[in-house]
Amino acid sequence: MIRPKRSGRIFEYVAPSLDAGGGDSGWGMMAISAMIGPIVRRAGAMATVLGVALAAVAAGATTAESSHGEIVFDVLRNGSPFGSHRLRFSRDGDRLIVDIGIDLEVRLLVPLYRYTHRSREVWQGGRLIQIDTETDDDGQRFKVAGRATERGFSVDGSSGRFVAPSDVVPTSYWHENMLSRRPWLDSQEGKLIHLEIDTLPRGEATSGPAVLHSAYDITGDLRLRVWYGLAGDWTKLRFQARGSNVEYVLRSTSLSPHLVAPAVKSGGDGPAPISVRAAP
Repeated sequence: MIRPKRSGRIFEYVAPSLDAGGGDSGWGMMAISAMIGPIVRRAGAMATVLGVALAAVAAGATTAESSHGEIVFDVLRNGSPFGSHRLRFSRDGDRLIVDIGIDLEVRLLVPLYRYTHRSREVWQGGRLIQIDTETDDDGQRFKVAGRATERGFSVDGSSGRFVAPSDVVPTSYWHENMLSRRPWLDSQEGKLIHLEIDTLPRGEATSGPAVLHSAYDITGDLRLRVWYGLAGDWTKLRFQARGSNVEYVLRSTSLSPHLVAPAVKSGGDGPAPISVRAAP
């Protein structure tokens, strides 16, 4: 057995000899096992708890990461810096919220031209259910408010009040799936517009950075060229305005399919998958 050994005023526990000839060797082994066993079991339990905690932290980080996203463009005018276009994405249950900010400026010692646009889109079940925008185009102001109703999508904007079809989409272009929708709502002036979408040849779509996967020409009431990545996320834009060539160059993007599902998935009799005509 383990015997106490007096050393001054302190008692020390000393295990007896464990050699074959020691009469206490069996008891010593049993005593040591009795002491070590609970320690090992406690260590195993602590490791299990730690593993569960780390897994929970990792799951939480993944959820937090997938519930927010962003696309940021640097905007160039005739090759020179012109401003930025930023889109922030967040989830609120089964709804997707898209906050958009555009800030453009031409300066020559003093500002010669300024453009600002703020917009919030709310999507659910593959449809736009709310939009609010404010625009200042160098002093000319526009405002749009839209809500999904039982009769359709009610719009109150600078161009007047009306009820649009329930599957209307805004001119924000942030996902490739939006190109298959009809009709289009001008998110600056709040009016319905007509657009034709033409698919560009694969060579044009894949030229340049690897993020470019597909490209489309948009004509009609607007004229522009837009590019998308493999997951359908917006990656580039080019158009002409007031005699200048304007180009969007992707600065950063973090957009997951899970995040944008409320907008790009069809709900009920929602929009069909993207289908646009090939360019001649």
